[in-house]
Amino acid sequence: MINQKKAFLFPGQGAQFPGMVKDFWEHYSEVKSLFEKASDFLGRDMKALLFEGSEQELKETVNTQVAVTLANLSVLRALHAENIHSDCAAGFSLGKFSAMADAGILSEEDVLSLVVKRGEIMASSGDKAIADHGEVGMGAVIGMDFESVKKVLEESGVDNVFAANDNSPSQVVISGTAEGIGPYPPAGSWNGGIDRIYGKSALCRSCKRFLFQCYRSGCENRAGGPPLEYPANGEPCSVAEY
Repeated sequence: MINQKKAFLFPGQGAQFPGMVKDFWEHYSEVKSLFEKASDFLGRDMKALLFEGSEQELKETVNTQVAVTLANLSVLRALHAENIHSDCAAGFSLGKFSAMADAGILSEEDVLSLVVKRGEIMASSGDKAIADHGEVGMGAVIGMDFESVKKVLEESGVDNVFAANDNSPSQVVISGTAEGIGPYPPAGSWNGGIDRIYGKSALCRSCKRFLFQCYRSGCENRAGGPPLEYPANGEPCSVAEY
């Protein structure tokens, strides 16, 4: 018999919808106890947010991040209740915190605390960016690697637009002002398409260092904890590098 290994992949922002994981809450006492713990720990009614919150409420990053994370942890508890465990775990952006919980690097309380703070920082960063620069946004550049995108941005001479996320060899996210992302770089500079999204949560270039300072101060002394890994290349990194 082939020994099949299992990987858990946790989603991030954008996966939310009103009523998510309500079926898990109804069927698993472990999920009900998690909601109670989260509500007590965070000082808010998480069942009301996930099950009764509107689509617009769940789009607000201060709500989205904790709601999606609680949904991830709920599914994880349900899987564990069925004696289903992962051999490895990963996450899309926000989902990496849930993956850390599955790996035993962070506790559920650690994860909830971090994503609440992450949401607050992203919301306040977006508000400040809009106040300073007007509308902000992000764009997914298709068909180019990270270094090529950086070169195009440098040669275009546009200010306040950055190569932000190295998602894959053929997809790079840029972030910055809507004015900068809109007309630049000049037509024909991209070897592919670009999908643009605008909104205040699109700019958050400073919160990663803060979050990993929280991680380091709270969790670095835990026995058996693996080193931090940089998502783009898998090399261990320091807080200052991330």
